[in-house]
Amino acid sequence: MQKSRLYALDGLRGFAALSVFFSHSGFDPRSITQIPAIFWVYKTLSVGPNSVQILFVLSGFLMAYLYAEITSIRQFIMKRYARIFPVFAVITLFIWLIGSGNIVALWYQQLAILLGLALIIYLGWNGLRKFDNKKKFGTILFFVFAVFQLAVLLINLIITPKITVAHTLVVPDRVKSLIDLISTVTLTTPFVKGILQLSNVFWSLAPEVYFYLLYPFIVIPLVRISRRCGFVVSALIVIAVTKILLDLDTAISSILSFHAMNIARANGFIAGVVVGTLYQSRGKIWRSLETIFSNPIAGIVVFLGFIAIQAGDWTIRDGQAIWFMNLYYLLSSWVIALTVICAIIPGTIINKIFSIRALTFLGMISYSLYLVHNRVIPMAEQIMAPYMHFFSAGIGGVVQLAVMLSMTIGVSYLLYRLVEYLYFQSKSHKTHTAAAAVKEAKRPLFTGWPAYIFGGLAVLAVILWLYSGGFVPSLYASHHRINGTLIPKEVSLLHNPLRVPITSSHNNLSVVILNLRYAKNADRTRKLAKNPAVLDFRLYEEGNSKPIFTSTRHGYEVEGEPHYPFGFPTIADSAGKKYIVELKQQYGSAEDQVIADISPASLVTLYSNSRKEILFHPHLMLWNRTLFALSHPDGLFAVTSVVFLTTLYGLSSRKNKLSPKLGP
Repeated sequence: MQKSRLYALDGLRGFAALSVFFSHSGFDPRSITQIPAIFWVYKTLSVGPNSVQILFVLSGFLMAYLYAEITSIRQFIMKRYARIFPVFAVITLFIWLIGSGNIVALWYQQLAILLGLALIIYLGWNGLRKFDNKKKFGTILFFVFAVFQLAVLLINLIITPKITVAHTLVVPDRVKSLIDLISTVTLTTPFVKGILQLSNVFWSLAPEVYFYLLYPFIVIPLVRISRRCGFVVSALIVIAVTKILLDLDTAISSILSFHAMNIARANGFIAGVVVGTLYQSRGKIWRSLETIFSNPIAGIVVFLGFIAIQAGDWTIRDGQAIWFMNLYYLLSSWVIALTVICAIIPGTIINKIFSIRALTFLGMISYSLYLVHNRVIPMAEQIMAPYMHFFSAGIGGVVQLAVMLSMTIGVSYLLYRLVEYLYFQSKSHKTHTAAAAVKEAKRPLFTGWPAYIFGGLAVLAVILWLYSGGFVPSLYASHHRINGTLIPKEVSLLHNPLRVPITSSHNNLSVVILNLRYAKNADRTRKLAKNPAVLDFRLYEEGNSKPIFTSTRHGYEVEGEPHYPFGFPTIADSAGKKYIVELKQQYGSAEDQVIADISPASLVTLYSNSRKEILFHPHLMLWNRTLFALSHPDGLFAVTSVVFLTTLYGLSSRKNKLSPKLGP
């Protein structure tokens, strides 16, 4: 059934893309006025990070609304790839070309290359369609790209680490440039360290695509469980998934480059899926929400909350610790979800604001605008440079901003018409007959207990791997509790030395790892601090006042290394012995201090092994890492949740014979 278009959501998406543009424009309203209200309004309109969260929520909503039932997983993923990758590949290739030795420095040359690439895609695709009577070319192209993506992933997992030293690729610049290109265009950069994405806005594409890939296998089964088991179970599932995402964000910060994924921000997708599922079903809960939010006062309250969450991103969230950021964007996701509810309901203030035609137009071209704006902005600056001396600083800034915006919208519209629109044209071609569609709709996503068990084991394997740490696989690993509470807690080492008793789990104790973070900006400390903070690490054998090992380093070295390792000469006979780990900070200030996480399992010890042990007893390494993952409270919670949900899904599937359409 054709879904009606929700124009207010187009407007909300357009607002988000415009906000990201303003955040990168470099314009400062204080150049024209010192009125605080104007500065506050502009800063609230130009919030990039929280506006990306809006896009995540909208993405989750639209998946649940448009794809409540997936008749073909292959067709679903093909559609998502066809929507995401063509224009992304054009812009990625363009950025790579203009960044290769500054061959083209003039704005009109750059613009010609960008639009030329888009025109080649447009003409090439339309030309091939004339000879593609069976409509097979798109399928072939998808499989070729999928195989290429998988090959790049394997290369980045196996080969790239061997040519990487200290997170830097040790290869000629041209080779590195090519690796950056193919890793970026395939969105495999989170799987390897030392590769930078070609644009700072591309980071959000990886979680978006991985959400699409996981959607049929994880999200839809969870939605089905929720529909069959009622509101209470649904709420518990949402809470459990939210906790797991927050926990994973911390757990994987040392694995490959997954920290750049910002896993916790995927809660935006979850909030969107919840609202999209409720709206798609139009059940009792949705009718109640519609009654509540149709009230003008409720709409105004939600709108004020939306403004507050946008403003809070630069007044409250900016510069805070990662755990604060994760909680902020969790709250933000649900405020945005309420905004989406109000935007859907006709007649609300939010529906009227975001249905403005200018915003819905920006929503139509928002994807291209988001991807290309920070490359068009320098072109506009180059255009305006010869004329800026004719204006005062304030007026010149306004004129330049207007040129930036006009040029960005124009280029984005051309990219939309030349590349993105090809996707919307292809949607009119049906890939299944009506009979085949009905037949597939009656087929459940997974069938039988073997499928449920296999799916559950696959998810379990991934979770255990993520919680096994980013440590060398040949080392044994053990968790040690710093305190007994399950509540995350941090302490400053500025005035509070940390002493933790541990019992060595194995022989050959070699490394102690603690969860640490630097309070502020390390680069600023290096440049300005005359007497920067010093961090002392000492390892004592219990009952001995003389340390076995000491090491000293600057506190700012902790930045970027949340799981900070302290290595020392291997202690061969360490098994069962008791030690004291001590961390002490000297000097420093509020901005130059180290913060320690004293949550359970935040201290890890690593133990080296002989080559013989590794070769002849590999199962012991696997067993050790499995127990290591399960000894982490968060890892144990995730594993328990997966086992419970898999069992619940299997039982509910047996009790409720799947029908083509499930009730609300």
